[in-house]
Amino acid sequence: MAKRSTLAQLAPRPATQVRTAAQVFLQTLADAGVSQAWGIPGGTISPVFDALCDVQAIAYVATRHELAAAFAALGHARVSGRPALVLTTSGPGVTNVITAVASAHFEQLPMIVVGGEVPARASGRGALQDGTAEGWRAAEVLGPIVRWAGRVCSPAAAQSVAARALGSACGAVPGPVFVSVPLDVAGQPATSFALGPSRPLARATPEREACLDLARALARAKRPLLVLGNGARSACKETLELAEAVGMRVIVTGHAKGCFPESHPQYLGISGLGQHPSVDQFLVTPPDVTLVVGSRLNDLSTNGWSMVFEGTAATFHLDRDPVLLGRNVQATHCLVGDAGRTLRRVLSVLVRSAQPLVVGGDPLRRHRPELERSDQVPLAPPRVLRALQDVLPDAIWCSDIGEHLAFALHYVGVDSPDRFHNLLGFGSMGSGVGAALGIQRSRPGERVICLCGDGGFSMLLGELLTAVEQRLPLVFVVMNDARWNMVEHGFQAVYGRSPDGLAHARGDFALVARALGAAGVCIERPEQLERACLSETLRSRSGPIVLDVRIDPSESLTRETRSAAIRHFRGEAPDV
Repeated sequence: MAKRSTLAQLAPRPATQVRTAAQVFLQTLADAGVSQAWGIPGGTISPVFDALCDVQAIAYVATRHELAAAFAALGHARVSGRPALVLTTSGPGVTNVITAVASAHFEQLPMIVVGGEVPARASGRGALQDGTAEGWRAAEVLGPIVRWAGRVCSPAAAQSVAARALGSACGAVPGPVFVSVPLDVAGQPATSFALGPSRPLARATPEREACLDLARALARAKRPLLVLGNGARSACKETLELAEAVGMRVIVTGHAKGCFPESHPQYLGISGLGQHPSVDQFLVTPPDVTLVVGSRLNDLSTNGWSMVFEGTAATFHLDRDPVLLGRNVQATHCLVGDAGRTLRRVLSVLVRSAQPLVVGGDPLRRHRPELERSDQVPLAPPRVLRALQDVLPDAIWCSDIGEHLAFALHYVGVDSPDRFHNLLGFGSMGSGVGAALGIQRSRPGERVICLCGDGGFSMLLGELLTAVEQRLPLVFVVMNDARWNMVEHGFQAVYGRSPDGLAHARGDFALVARALGAAGVCIERPEQLERACLSETLRSRSGPIVLDVRIDPSESLTRETRSAAIRHFRGEAPDV
């Protein structure tokens, strides 16, 4: 018997009251599990905000900037696996989220951006902020970085557009979508249909023979290597079981920190930004079989593609996005599929040895571990990170982009992927500040540390007010070196000098925090990092606290490795 069309299953939903297109749109998303919206209201998006009053399953938080709203949605998606809504007015409201939309694209995180639009009857008449094909063409501007861009052209289309937006955002390769809603259409009466229950999304798995090839290669391997990227976050259990079954040494990119327990004896460390010496030591002798899971192996995770991960016998590259396979690694075998499902199939056919192989090599080694106990003034960043781990051992870390991230990747120890987050896919300063809002909102019973530099924190400083209003117990740790430090170290290493403007006035962020209604403490001396003192500073509170930590700007993890990576990236000969 032929399968019935989805359209044939639609039936008019009995209506107890007339609903607007905006209400139908939001209710469709709420029925599918969307529960959080972030954004800033404005004229053209006002009917959607009005509809939020009637769709109470979706909570709303107002931010101080649309960019922060979109980054907060990414934080929500990272820890919940579900998309959040980003609601913006037309024109600059939409353009303000573009950086975060690009981040969602490269992070492969679901996000639904809903932008207000001028009334349909005003399109092409020079209306302010007209984003239609007759104006600045919002859908075309966002097109290259969204999975789908659509428009609610009529009230009757509201439900189908919402369903398609959700399906596109949560597809086999998740990502952001953009929907424009004209002002006049959003407020018009609309009908909806009773949709059947949605089925779980089918995840792809490579053919059994491809999984057998991988299992056979691993069974024969004498020096196997497992490289984990951001796409392995959903397969932590499987990667651990496989590594232990075969005796693989494990390297994790900075984007995926925590995907493999860092206390595990087979863990070698982070590659690329924040790299550990134990990774270099292991790669002196090439592996015979390499399995790369969920990593595009870009310049940031390979020090400008200067690192060689390929196995001498075979290199397997597994990713759910076929576009990324073999792009930056000479793969002998490419496997398209969901990491968890694929590795479970490999484990099911793997011939396990009674005596699992134990591959030689140093355990995890850190650069200058003595810095974690240093009493120098200004403070050494590793000393600050060690103190925070001692006092808040179960905290969730959310790092912004900058020199401090390299230190965190290197010195902070975590054993699960839900304990450390960054948005390195696009590397946007300020992203950690916004994402921390979304993570803390989604994990109300947890303590979230937002690690940032003075530069990135300044970019979205207004969101401290958002945290105050929402009573989010965020710990903002501002590594204050009064400069664009990673950039300055790069200039000095590559050019031997740096332009004016990289160093700037040292702001008092603790004072600013108190002025905005948060707690604020300036930390300048090592005794303030002692357990008793820091515990008292961070005692449980109902709102955010800002730690303005005065660090030594001369300390750098990226000065040598990142400058060498830049030279390699530019095709320059290495130093001899």
